[in-house]
Amino acid sequence: MKALGIERVAHFPFPTPPSPEALQAAEMVLEGLGALSSDGRLTDLGRTMSRFPVSPRYGKMLAVGHQYNCLPYVISLVAALSVKELVVQTDHSSRKGEEEGRGEGGVKSSGLAALRRLCAGKEEFRLLGDLGLLLTVVGAWSHSRGRTEFSAKTGLQPRAMREVSRLRQQLTNSVNMICPDLNLVIDPSLAPPTEAQARHLCQIVLACLGDRVARKISTDNMSAEDKRKQRFSYQCVSCEGPVYLAPNSSLTSCPPDYLVYQDLLDSGHRIYLRGVMAVQEAWLPQLVPQFCKFSEPLELPPPTFDPNTSTIRCHMSCTYGPHQWPLGSHEMAHPHGLQLYRLFALFLLQGKVCTVLVEFSSSLLLPPVTMIKSWAKLHHQTTVLLKALVEREVSSRQALLQQWEKQPKYLLKAFSLWLPQSKHTRLASLWPPK
Repeated sequence: MKALGIERVAHFPFPTPPSPEALQAAEMVLEGLGALSSDGRLTDLGRTMSRFPVSPRYGKMLAVGHQYNCLPYVISLVAALSVKELVVQTDHSSRKGEEEGRGEGGVKSSGLAALRRLCAGKEEFRLLGDLGLLLTVVGAWSHSRGRTEFSAKTGLQPRAMREVSRLRQQLTNSVNMICPDLNLVIDPSLAPPTEAQARHLCQIVLACLGDRVARKISTDNMSAEDKRKQRFSYQCVSCEGPVYLAPNSSLTSCPPDYLVYQDLLDSGHRIYLRGVMAVQEAWLPQLVPQFCKFSEPLELPPPTFDPNTSTIRCHMSCTYGPHQWPLGSHEMAHPHGLQLYRLFALFLLQGKVCTVLVEFSSSLLLPPVTMIKSWAKLHHQTTVLLKALVEREVSSRQALLQQWEKQPKYLLKAFSLWLPQSKHTRLASLWPPK
């Protein structure tokens, strides 16, 4: 609706209006995905997402899936996730199996065992968990050309798999319409992703499911019996009580500390996580920082200038989600603020932003570290340099280069104040020091 130009969705004349709470929750999800800005406007990413005939989460996967040649796998994964009940279900499940973490959770066991054997021992599928099994299902079905014997052998639902194939083709066509240069075609065999591609797929999925993260419940202080019962228990972002890995999950052999899931299933006895995939703790603040709460930048280790990104990095402690899971200290981009400009001035004076300026480091009238001292404003040089950076919002090398394109003499006067008169001619001859 936002893509159609309907800005005030709450005032749209729905035949059956959704509740204000439902609309607010939907906007929060879209904002968390980056589809809406903080003021409710559609972003460029959101506009791209709206062009795919799938849910917003999966739309974002498709929008960012071109990285690392992962798009064919993302398309197959989204197609499989968008269709329910791909595997034949039996009418009942074993309560004992549920309680002990064994059994097949109502899935036809022979079919599930056959599908698992296709993935056994492959590192790339261990990373992807249940989603790796889905990729195997899509590839194997396509390779078999939908033969009835293959469906009977593996326990796949022919009607559901035909819908996956149809959606896979539709999504491929949609991607080609949006990005014709990609010229994607469906690979009937769908070779397994490499280990690097599998890792990037995990990161793409996490970036779209930040509110569906679960953390393993520690059993360190439990009795032996409780440890046995709770070895597959997790706490998820959206609920208080424990939830559990489904007995037929690919991750039960080695439950990870953190995972993302597609949905929850209430069996009446336990709530199970379905469609799970392992994620690394270090990815959370990097890929879904909107769900993290960060401390102020730590003094140790001190902030640094990253020559690869030309930005200032620092370490911050953070917690995740409403339960405030501690994630420890992580290196992040330094938050915006006056201190960021002070640090940028420090690294500029040290010659780390522009290496040409290193030759002047031994001639500076004040040590560069003066920029970040509490008494820095007592010196005219620090005040002038800081003001010049703040006024033009220059806190990265890229922003500095952009200013020099507009005004080549930018910062020359401010930098000259740090040098004796004898160095000014040399400095002017090198300016701008790109």
